[in-house]
Amino acid sequence: MAASLEKMSEHPLADAILTKNKELGLSLEEVKDFQPLQGEGVLGSIGPNVYKVGNRRLMENSSINVQSVSEIYNEYADKGYTPVYIARNDEIMGIIAIADILKPESIKAIKAIKKLGINVIMLTGDNERSARAMADIAGVDDVIAGVLPVQKEQKVSALREKGKIVAMVGDGINDAPALIASDVGIAIGAGTDIAIESADVILMKSSLMDVVTSIKLSKKVFTNIKQNLFWAFLYNTISIPIAAGVFYNVFGWTLSPMIAAAAMSMSSISVVANALRLKRFKPNNEKGAKMKKEITIEGMSCSHCSKRVEDALNRLENTHAKIDLKKKTAFVETEQSDEAITKAVKEAGYLVKKIK
Repeated sequence: MAASLEKMSEHPLADAILTKNKELGLSLEEVKDFQPLQGEGVLGSIGPNVYKVGNRRLMENSSINVQSVSEIYNEYADKGYTPVYIARNDEIMGIIAIADILKPESIKAIKAIKKLGINVIMLTGDNERSARAMADIAGVDDVIAGVLPVQKEQKVSALREKGKIVAMVGDGINDAPALIASDVGIAIGAGTDIAIESADVILMKSSLMDVVTSIKLSKKVFTNIKQNLFWAFLYNTISIPIAAGVFYNVFGWTLSPMIAAAAMSMSSISVVANALRLKRFKPNNEKGAKMKKEITIEGMSCSHCSKRVEDALNRLENTHAKIDLKKKTAFVETEQSDEAITKAVKEAGYLVKKIK
């Protein structure tokens, strides 16, 4: 019943429910009078009954008693899952728990952002318990949970009013207003079109490590601008008075027009050359900078298994991998992201437990 309603929804959680429904081989029912409820869930009629699928706010606003499933709700929330209620008419039917899969490199990215002296805040519509559990795993200190889409924009605006410079990272329809309200909106490349249109920066590889890259690159660019301005002002401060004859009566200094023209050209060349140094910018997570990684892999039990994983990793561009079957570990030197490595191992039929 939940999948029947969610097939008409555009929310990311709907995809998870539909995928599971397909795996179970269950049919979908015809839904009438479908209504998406912003920040709450969805409802619609199937046969003579009205079904509601959504969060605790939807149940409370519909005066549906959820006491019978409160214990399992809290159990799921404490694990970092997003519990979704399903109700028929005014009666609770059960809960579907949906887990956000934390990408291995997300923890690394958040740690790197914090190391740059930037405060990281999780801004989410999920319930407080689920958000806190996920934040603890990811290493996020501050959490603002249970916010409606319009409240995300308000929270960002409130931070800016306090004098904070805010960068917002998002990928969904609900994130678009907040992306616009922030000083710098950063959209995940695999996100919705409206989020991408609303952002200032788009992460083409959909990796949070690219947030770190964009921050580091922006700092390098800003430093380069200040260097170029310094040398341009220094050149003009010295050369213009001489060319104007200010020191002629005192020191007899003059500047030939040809030398002045050559000096002006050299000034322009030095500024351009200094700017071109940015082409050498290569943070550790970018392609072109090889990293050594130890990858703990679950499921390898024989030499055939280790060979399969090793071949899968070595097929990645600019990657050299060696497997230690006894330690269940792959030693890799690569330019690839943790996400790409995890995907390669998964496609080979095994599970990455840890990357360091």
